Amino acid sequence: QRCVIRRLDNSLSISPEWINATGSKGKSPDAIIEYPDHKLALEVELSHKNNLRIYYNFFCHLRNAKSGLYEKAIYVFTNQTLRDLYESKFRADEWPVVVADEKQRLKARDDVFRLGKDNWHLMEFVVEEGY
Repeated sequence: QRCVIRRLDNSLSISPEWINATGSKGKSPDAIIEYPDHKLALEVELSHKNNLRIYYNFFCHLRNAKSGLYEKAIYVFTNQTLRDLYESKFRADEWPVVVADEKQRLKARDDVFRLGKDNWHLMEFVVEEGY
């Protein structure tokens, strides 16, 4: 809630995760904040997820940003070490391709994905004071 409050200036609307549900399309952001000229997704990470979940969430946010649901996803952490770990995974040369099966269980395929630096602007990783 605090990271949303910090971003209220000039916002038009805020949608919590339950309103943003994407159903079978994957991970929904914790919040979407709409401004007059763009939308941002917020993802608050308080603990480390497993690698499959991290990369699956990255893929979902990339797809959502590329489709225009929001401009970029901002990952918010209260811990610098965790923030650095997530950003290093995001900027890795190769990612495992992670998909969800019909029961939403995550699996890595045999191929890899290369994000490329030209897409780094689609996610931001920040540390903010907790509560």
